Amino acid sequence: MTCDGPHQAAYLFDKFDSVIVDVIDFMLIQKSPKAKDEVEKRVVMGGSVNTVKLEDLVKIVSHLVVCKYTQQMVDLMEQNQHHKLPATCAQFTDHSIEVTAKTIDDPRQTKRMAQCYLIKEEEIEYLTNPDLMTLIFDQNLACAEYGKALAHVSFNNEKLSKKIAVQLLELNSKTKEEDFILSKLTTVVEFYRQDAERLSDSDLPTKRLEWLFGFPTLNHHD
Repeated sequence: MTCDGPHQAAYLFDKFDSVIVDVIDFMLIQKSPKAKDEVEKRVVMGGSVNTVKLEDLVKIVSHLVVCKYTQQMVDLMEQNQHHKLPATCAQFTDHSIEVTAKTIDDPRQTKRMAQCYLIKEEEIEYLTNPDLMTLIFDQNLACAEYGKALAHVSFNNEKLSKKIAVQLLELNSKTKEEDFILSKLTTVVEFYRQDAERLSDSDLPTKRLEWLFGFPTLNHHD
């Protein structure tokens, strides 16, 4: 249901306010930040023979994340610069147009939209949790969808972009897989490239690619 469209996702947000955090908490089990405050140890699911199928949960969480707005996106909409919104917003374009068309004359709609669909800091913290990243990329769990979610939350956000880049590079240094960045982070890199086209007045999209690849990226001026 959650992957059908923006209205289904909105229904889930209305009914279960902490659904993103709750699903990630479930996947992380004992490594979840919430587990640190619990007296009893959590039951570990699966084992070396029967692994837990978590790919669908990663897809659901990633979809729900891109159905929310970051403060940077809200700022652009308030400035009537919808053309600069990232491509990750495509899954809820209809909803975005419906709501933001009213914000030009009615700022109250922007405030209401931000309250309902603004992604929370806790949700970002859980999404970018190093243990979650390791779990997803080590087990190859919907890496494309998760990469899109990472690109979405870090849009036009230098501090978060740098944090994500550092964690991804740490994973890259630990993995035995060749071309980890190109094979597992194709989606992140692609959306970063598209951001560079949308935010031509900002050097952040270029810097993000430099952080991941470790060398200055070339600027092409046609």
